[in-house]
Amino acid sequence: MGVIVLRNGVVFTQCNNFILRELMGLMAAQMPGDAEADDAFKRAEAVTALQLDLYEPAVAERLEKVMLRVVHAVVDGRLPLRSPEAQHPQNREMFLSSMRQLLKLLMVPVDGGGGKAP
Repeated sequence: MGVIVLRNGVVFTQCNNFILRELMGLMAAQMPGDAEADDAFKRAEAVTALQLDLYEPAVAERLEKVMLRVVHAVVDGRLPLRSPEAQHPQNREMFLSSMRQLLKLLMVPVDGGGGKAP
């Protein structure tokens, strides 16, 4: 099982190792030459968990912004999946389903929104 922990500590577990690797590969392609991101992806792959809450705030923010752009582009069909594993229809649908759920999570305001001010 793969895990993504957002900067605010929210845990996303609707992914597996394949989904996490695929997402990080797409993110890495958007961040060429970013040594801090490369280090984060290597650590995440080793433990199958991208834990943004543990990184320096500026790095975590950069990674989360790229994640949002990538996930949104994948869900909208603007960013093709490149790995051979993702070309299999069942894997592709599993990945897209997970990305739809992650996009919903990323789009929710940190405070939960919708509540009335006291």
